[in-house]
Amino acid sequence: MYQTRPDDYDAFRCIAGACPQTCCAAWEIVVDPDAQDAYLRLRHPLAQKLRRVMRVDADGDTYFAQTDGRCPFLCADGLCELQRTLGAQSLCRTCRDFPRWEVLLCDRVEQGLSLACPEAARQLLARTAPLRLESVRIPDDGYVPGARERAEAGEILFGTVDTWLVWKLTGGKVHVTDRTNASRTMLYNIRTLDWDDTLLKALDIPRCILPRVADSSEVYGTTDLCGVQVPVAGIAGDQQAALFGQGCFAKGEAKNTYGTGCFLLMNTGDTICRSQNGLISTIGISLNGKVEYALEGSVFVGGAVIQWVRDGLRMIQESRDAEYYAQKVPDNGGVYLVPAFTGLGAPNWDMHARGCIVGITRGTRREHIIRAAQESIAYQVADLVKAMEADTGLTLSALKADGGASRDRFLMQFQADIIGCQVRRPVIRETTALGSAYLAGLAVGIWKNRDELRSLWNCEIEYDPAMEPAQKEKLLHQWHRAVQRSLAWEEE
Repeated sequence: MYQTRPDDYDAFRCIAGACPQTCCAAWEIVVDPDAQDAYLRLRHPLAQKLRRVMRVDADGDTYFAQTDGRCPFLCADGLCELQRTLGAQSLCRTCRDFPRWEVLLCDRVEQGLSLACPEAARQLLARTAPLRLESVRIPDDGYVPGARERAEAGEILFGTVDTWLVWKLTGGKVHVTDRTNASRTMLYNIRTLDWDDTLLKALDIPRCILPRVADSSEVYGTTDLCGVQVPVAGIAGDQQAALFGQGCFAKGEAKNTYGTGCFLLMNTGDTICRSQNGLISTIGISLNGKVEYALEGSVFVGGAVIQWVRDGLRMIQESRDAEYYAQKVPDNGGVYLVPAFTGLGAPNWDMHARGCIVGITRGTRREHIIRAAQESIAYQVADLVKAMEADTGLTLSALKADGGASRDRFLMQFQADIIGCQVRRPVIRETTALGSAYLAGLAVGIWKNRDELRSLWNCEIEYDPAMEPAQKEKLLHQWHRAVQRSLAWEEE
């Protein structure tokens, strides 16, 4: 860059205050006495996002440089040139348009002008040769030139969604995740409770970009809320938070979330249960430096099958109508619906399976198909329960239910019948949010321990199994026959 002349500072002040829009007030003048230079820096919450890799084309060669959150090559001479040629008013759209300029090309580093406002750039381009600027967006494939070098230098950070939220809430002061979320990255060793160096090396991921892994309940930092510093104190994965919110604190206790899909988790205590039946071993919760594990089974299509009956087949007007029509017939009429629309999850894990409806006769009515769709949710959960009991050697005494579809009384009763144990639905069904609140409350002292939390759990309704064992076995047998017909349907 050129050395700064006295009149350059006047140019800075003029341009920084030229636009009456509030956004331009975010620009500040920064003077670097060591380099005898000055530049405009963007003071804005988005400034960190504006760090881009800049490519400079000089005689056909390519160079890379870090912009460090400022407008690259917006040097004092460049501002003076801009002011003399276009006038300060040309920068009125600077702050609004700057994020759109991601990569800038110019002929010479010394003469480079990184103009945030595209119109100003084009006008200046037409009047000053040989400068050549153009906007180049980051490719759709996500490849960012120079990202690997920046990652290895510790200038790029990685994290899960919770990491990003805590980062934003704390103003970029805290880079952290908890053990439940870390375990889902497939980079975290749930046995040693540390990022796995073998995996990091195999995938060539620098350890320095990874967040600190903490307990699920502790004060990570604070966020400013109307001038009040509010602690950020609880982090957990979706289903782990629901398990905690359901009060499944003892080994063998389980919950199932009935949403678009279904997610069954069982607390396995301080033991990692290695599944032999297609389930996932995961971290259930981490408190006070101690970890409790869980087994998880996932159903790809749970409540989504009712949405398909509503929107695809147009057999019902609203999802809640499925409960009414399912009870209009005494049984499924021999009809079974396997909702393998995107393959089958646990315990089958067949990505090539496809949906099917079997057992249709001339006597089949829409009520039978609606009932078969309802029953398919319970059958899939029953398969998970059976796999879980086989892996742990424990017999489920009760299943706690939550999620939107848990409101369906027919489904809940059929679920109890088909798994042969009680299904309990709590008063508060939004257990993921509840579990997160519990974790935060424990960290800041609202509640003392889990015994106190257990006393807060209230059951709204219990469903006891009422089906004869022989009938249950017959239905499950036919269901499994239907599943076999859906497996490996899609050819590779």
